[in-house]
Amino acid sequence: TTAAAAADVTTAKVGNLGSVLTNSQGQVLYSFTNSAGASVACSSSCLAVWPAATVPAGTTTPTGSSGVGTLGITTLNHVRQITVNNLALYTYAGDSAPDVANGNNLVSFGGTWRVVKAVS
Repeated sequence: TTAAAAADVTTAKVGNLGSVLTNSQGQVLYSFTNSAGASVACSSSCLAVWPAATVPAGTTTPTGSSGVGTLGITTLNHVRQITVNNLALYTYAGDSAPDVANGNNLVSFGGTWRVVKAVS
């Protein structure tokens, strides 16, 4: 169904980054952390550049392919957002196509954006 497809997290090989997490449309997924590696919440104008990876209402657990890690859901800014290993996931408006990771290691909005690597 469309609702299930929107919640899927998969993996893809992206350039020299290796296997990273992507959403069901092939968009690379990022985490947002501070200098200590703790998750940072993105809100307001940040979300215009770094849209949250979300799940439809009624979804209790996102689905994921092998290598994704432990998926969950958190509610940030009234949005049900996908998490992996307790890190909230985002896409990047500057990624021009599926399997593109222009946002990797960018520092903005008070933290660092990194692709989320697939687990072995």
